[in-house]
Amino acid sequence: MKKSLKHLIDFKKVDALLDGFYKSTGFVTAILDLEANVLSQSGWRPICTEFHRVNPGTFKNCVISDTELANKMASGAKYHSYKCLNGLVDVAMPIKIQGEHVANLFSGQFFLEEPDKDSFLRQAKQFGFDEDKYLDALSNVPVVSEEKVKTAMDFLHDMTQFISEQAYRQQEVIDLTRQLRRNEKDLRESQRIAQIGSWRLDVQTNQVFWTEELYNMYGFDPSLPPPPYTEHMKLFTPESWERLTTALSKTVATGIPYTLELETIRKDGSNGWMWVHGEANVDPGGKTKSLWGAAQEITNRKRAEEALKENEWLLREANAQKDKFFSIIAHDLRSPFNSILGLSHLIVDQLKEKDYDGLEEYANILLQSSQRAMNLLVNLLEWTRSKTGRIEYNPEYFELVDFIEETTPLFEDIARQKSITINRSLPSYVPVFADKHMIDTVLRNLISNAVKFTRQGGEVTISAARKQGEVYISVKDNGVGISKNRIEKLFRIDESESTKGTANEQGTGLGLILCKEFVEKHGGRIWVESVIDSGSAFTFTIPEKDSIPGL
Repeated sequence: MKKSLKHLIDFKKVDALLDGFYKSTGFVTAILDLEANVLSQSGWRPICTEFHRVNPGTFKNCVISDTELANKMASGAKYHSYKCLNGLVDVAMPIKIQGEHVANLFSGQFFLEEPDKDSFLRQAKQFGFDEDKYLDALSNVPVVSEEKVKTAMDFLHDMTQFISEQAYRQQEVIDLTRQLRRNEKDLRESQRIAQIGSWRLDVQTNQVFWTEELYNMYGFDPSLPPPPYTEHMKLFTPESWERLTTALSKTVATGIPYTLELETIRKDGSNGWMWVHGEANVDPGGKTKSLWGAAQEITNRKRAEEALKENEWLLREANAQKDKFFSIIAHDLRSPFNSILGLSHLIVDQLKEKDYDGLEEYANILLQSSQRAMNLLVNLLEWTRSKTGRIEYNPEYFELVDFIEETTPLFEDIARQKSITINRSLPSYVPVFADKHMIDTVLRNLISNAVKFTRQGGEVTISAARKQGEVYISVKDNGVGISKNRIEKLFRIDESESTKGTANEQGTGLGLILCKEFVEKHGGRIWVESVIDSGSAFTFTIPEKDSIPGL
């Protein structure tokens, strides 16, 4: 691409320089680009401007002369002289930038010897010039020696070299500026794509500088100055702000860089996450002058990590559920059926032999094994249906005290076998809005467990009360109690295990897990308080509803 001097050189300064050259030497000059546009000129001769270049006949000679002189530029000499067809001597030299010919400097309109006035009179008559004025203009054309021409041309050559160098430097500045702008644009785009912004902080003035992407990350208007450092605490959660200020202080004091992941608070109040890195700029004395660094938006990454952790917990939960299911099938459910089958065969054989000894005892064991198998199956089916979403939450209004009174007799026979007393400490009326089936499952499991882990002659107490917008239901026993480390595992599928009761009763470990799931479907809570050898109290809550009749 052809370079243009017009945009690279201040030609007002060149005009002043060439005008001074004309006044001191008498040499006229002009700089023309390759399209013959005049970029600068000084002191042109009247014989040319008022006669030769305004008359069609002589102007034709000027064009031929200019063309002939321009053609000589390819020879590589410093400058070229030529006697034009109108009789004057012109000199030209090329102006190049990095070897590219971009313009020409012309000088001349002089004579190397005294002119032949008769030939110029004939020229005046030929082209109809005013002879007196033409000869007067001719008298203003200097006659110079070849030595003076050489000295003047050497100066002009040096000046064209200077112009070329200045133009080259200016072109370099323009190219670098364009490249910097492209780089800056690329940097902004890269920061936008990578969601990375950079910043600077003057530790003396607390003046802050942000790049555009940092504004976007915080949700601020880039046309406004960033908030002062003292206001930055509003951009982070308290815990993250404390970590950041601690790191900043350490970097200012020691010069050691820091890298943190911080929780942010955007201008709209939403929370996000940001990776930040900071380094110190120190003076020759080792004192920190400023901090600078980068910050990257990592909210999506953090959420993806949290989702991955959640998924991992669900891959573990699912495996634990699968393991529990097969454990129940393989052991807990198989065991009572083996007892039932074995006792059934024994009873059949004795009946064939008409041997009735021990049949009553066998029948009781068979009943217990059947009841255990039934309980196992009920819990297993309930748990499976809950895990597959086939149990619907269908709350209704019902009276809890009557409901407990109807449920308790189901356990009196089992309790009587261990001489356990089931007590009830209930108010006269407790209406609730709940799913009857789920509450029944919770009560059955808690009462069954209480009887299971209470020794001979012990007590189980069922109580209910209304407190602070919730109904509290508690099943308390004075049995063997539960150790602290086991309490933490009671409601977890991946940690739960079946524990034998005081009469070697067995279970699946699913009951309390079902209780927790069903209670939480109501928006309630379930927990246990226990002391080893003193007993346990399982309590769950059902939130009260304002529209329940009688409240």
